[in-house]
Amino acid sequence: MTLTLEQFGLDKLTLDEKHALVGVLQESIEAEEHNAPPDAELLAELDRRIAAGKADPTRLIPWNEVKATIKARWGK
Repeated sequence: MTLTLEQFGLDKLTLDEKHALVGVLQESIEAEEHNAPPDAELLAELDRRIAAGKADPTRLIPWNEVKATIKARWGK
């Protein structure tokens, strides 16, 4: 089934109202994604990384170095 603007009465909104609605929807989506439990693949990857760090602590990079690298790369 294809959804249409008319089904929700959104065809009557002004352009500014549509932009505002997009922002509200995006915030809602981000909030739901942020609160969603991690999936099995992500948990397995985190477990793998924790094990690798414990097996060879010399491979770990301090968080302040990671942040500095990100800031340098993205210019912030």
